[in-house]
Amino acid sequence: FSSASVLKNVCVVSSTSGHALLVQQDVVPKLMKVLSEIRDMLPKFERHENFDFRMPAFCIDSQTHKVKSEKYRLLVYMYNTRLFREMCGAISNCCQCLSNLQSDLYECTNCVPLIQVLAEDLGEGLRDLYTMLKEVVVDTGTRDMTLLENVNPDITMLLESMEHIVRVCNKKMHARVVEVMYTLLHAYGPKVHLQDCKKQDVLRASHDYRLLTGILAKPGSSEEAKLGKETQTVFLDSRAERSMTFSLWMKTDKDIKTELKIAWDCFSTTTSLQEIARAVKDGEDKLPIEAYFRIVRKQQDTKLRIGYREERKTDNYKWKRTRTWDWEDKGDAVIKAILGHKGWAYFAFVLKITETPVAEKKEDSMYEEVHEKKEQKEDEDDKYRKFAKPDSKAKAELKVLFCITEKRLALHELDMTKPNEVYEIAEENPAANMDAATFGSMALTSTDGNMLGGGVSQALQTQSMMGIGTMKSLNNVNSTGLNQSMQLKST
Repeated sequence: FSSASVLKNVCVVSSTSGHALLVQQDVVPKLMKVLSEIRDMLPKFERHENFDFRMPAFCIDSQTHKVKSEKYRLLVYMYNTRLFREMCGAISNCCQCLSNLQSDLYECTNCVPLIQVLAEDLGEGLRDLYTMLKEVVVDTGTRDMTLLENVNPDITMLLESMEHIVRVCNKKMHARVVEVMYTLLHAYGPKVHLQDCKKQDVLRASHDYRLLTGILAKPGSSEEAKLGKETQTVFLDSRAERSMTFSLWMKTDKDIKTELKIAWDCFSTTTSLQEIARAVKDGEDKLPIEAYFRIVRKQQDTKLRIGYREERKTDNYKWKRTRTWDWEDKGDAVIKAILGHKGWAYFAFVLKITETPVAEKKEDSMYEEVHEKKEQKEDEDDKYRKFAKPDSKAKAELKVLFCITEKRLALHELDMTKPNEVYEIAEENPAANMDAATFGSMALTSTDGNMLGGGVSQALQTQSMMGIGTMKSLNNVNSTGLNQSMQLKST
């Protein structure tokens, strides 16, 4: 045990000459012989009589020639258990030596140690290792019925301790043996073969998976003010496209009210913080986008309402730009089937935002003559050019997938209304700034706003599309969703 504990550190070599010297000294055959001797010794631990144990003199009464205390009768079993522990340690250290000699972490490793292990005893190198994977039975005194005559807490505790030692030793010994066998059966050879791949074959991680807790509000509690306070920061390479999938389990016959706060950071991964600060000071739009995604459904209402809003501070914190989208179901037979389910249902909300630059406005004579006519509609992109530097326009796409208990489980899509982008821009006012908790409280208790709440400023108010109207009755909602998860994708 002690020699192998030193040798396993010696076998960790990073030079070719040192590795070759260990191979020339027949380290592998010697270790295999030691393991073979230990293999023949393991069955003897089943009975303590297989070993010669002499009771210490201070444990025996010189007059009666009997043990002074009943707990001394356990010494023979304790000796058997401790000897088994030492043998398991020797097996573990020897296997560690073999693993270090075959490790593919070092360039100096060659296939000679692996061949020596497999060729041991005329090609039966794995036999001894396979035998050690069996559970070794150790005599710990549990089968000695005479110990039951004088049972006391000390004896009981000692018996349980020895059983625990045997279980742990078996587990660790098996783990080390499996490691060596796996290396032998899944060898890479002298060196892992590397091949340069094409640039287009390398794909970056496209998404991450996050588990969210505490995002549902209970009615009449202070938790409503905490909605959206914990920010989920997502790092992207550009603002061209950003998407996420928010999934949760909810009861269709209960209320739900939840809000996610997301920060889309599209520049910190490619630009240093100093460069971003310098660009923001020059008026560039490179600050993270603050987004809010909300789902609301009332028990007495058949409508499922979903809202998404993005806020950006631009022109060196001079302007606050807001984009808002509101969706609701079409009230068809699908939503009626969901509400009539009266049980748990799985929902996945797939949101995708595509952002494109706004084309410059043409200033030729033909353009001016056409726009002087009253019948001509106003350019839809003019709102992105007002008040400040030209902004980009965005398009939001929402897909709602659900699954309810049926004879055959399948994902279905819920049709939602097509919203228009509500774009607002207002001058940033420090007195009107509000923290996330205040916004969450006002959004949940709004009486004249829409889905994402109002009252912060006129520029931040959203509009309800296609007859949604205001959502004054969103208070006192009981939410019972469990096991929420959020999948954030980036392209």
